[in-house]
Amino acid sequence: MKNLEKNVNTLTLKKEQLERKLSYLNEQHKHELLECRLTYENNLKGLLSNDVRIDLENTIHSLKQQVVYLQQRIAFLQQELEQYIQMYGHRPSAQPLVKTTNQE
Repeated sequence: MKNLEKNVNTLTLKKEQLERKLSYLNEQHKHELLECRLTYENNLKGLLSNDVRIDLENTIHSLKQQVVYLQQRIAFLQQELEQYIQMYGHRPSAQPLVKTTNQE
């Protein structure tokens, strides 16, 4: 029984050691990623003129706003669809977005 307790204690200590090492490596990895990102940003600053960088940042901001708007629009349309299904018990029939003419 003492042998088993000794093994459990040994394994517990090893586990704690490995957890500390993993935590340390995670923090080291985060630090390295941050350093890499800062280096990349500094290098990028040297390559782009200030006007181009500002224009790109504005474009990114605008695209993020468009994504948010589209996500809200999707949620609204999904809600409308669910209300339609509740009222009528089925999805609306699919209709083409553009009318086609009969060319014979």
